[in-house]
Amino acid sequence: MATITALSWAVLAIGLKLALKTFSSGTIVWFRMSIAVAILLAFALVWRRQWLKILLPPPWLAILSGVFITFNYYGFMKAVELTTASNAQIMIQFAPLGFAAASIFVFKEVPTPIQLLGMLTAVVGFGFFYWDQILVSVDQVDSFQTGNLWVLFAAATWIGFALLQKALLKKYPPQAFNLLIYLVATVLLFPLADMGEWQGVGAFEILLVVFLGINTVVAYGALSEALIRIPASQVSMIISLNPLLTIFIMTILTQMEVEWIKGEPIHWRGFTGALLVVTGVILTVTRPTRLSRRRTVPTI
Repeated sequence: MATITALSWAVLAIGLKLALKTFSSGTIVWFRMSIAVAILLAFALVWRRQWLKILLPPPWLAILSGVFITFNYYGFMKAVELTTASNAQIMIQFAPLGFAAASIFVFKEVPTPIQLLGMLTAVVGFGFFYWDQILVSVDQVDSFQTGNLWVLFAAATWIGFALLQKALLKKYPPQAFNLLIYLVATVLLFPLADMGEWQGVGAFEILLVVFLGINTVVAYGALSEALIRIPASQVSMIISLNPLLTIFIMTILTQMEVEWIKGEPIHWRGFTGALLVVTGVILTVTRPTRLSRRRTVPTI
């Protein structure tokens, strides 16, 4: 299940980049959320009607989580638009690092020396990767810088979402929680969707957007199932590999010089940075020692 999540997220960024050839960021994100809501709502109506209890009335903290995840999805989408799929996947790793740092203060988690080493390793990795990509994007520096600001914004809002989620999952089933936050995101993102972009769209583009919506449900659904079966630290280690999978796929496509997606050149600095970032994140998400004995529900 964790591997399914990692693979889903690895191809997601590539699918988003491909969809940008036809649709705007707002349209893509809105349809992703609306498709995810439709799938979860249909499943709940047929098999899990108890999930619908979270909607009547919805807890305000869960609504706030939906606001955070809305900003996260849109910010990541803009980062993919303005930079590359590989860059967005690496830079969004600020999210788990920031969450680990925030947990020290919010949940009174004591960082281990390994975690501190992981944070330092990841920071060095970010530096190497950014150095490489700024040189590659020398003709589009302004766009690249703006895209990275968007991905940092996405990471910051994900941290807020994850902190709320950690508390709320003690009370609500994961998929019921996902249903609510996707519904909130669908409502908030509707003004950004341009329905006129669908004029003259072919079957491939329609299937691509449907795939992106299904990908959202599958990735988070598999993640929830993984957390039930194995420790959260092991799940985190597996899904942390998804940026490397994205880079691997895009490197192959770049070498093949395919015409349907723009190549993403990465040099030794970038590969070194990516490995350091992923290694640092894996070290950071190892389970810390807690000051209190009270156990908490693993985060997604």
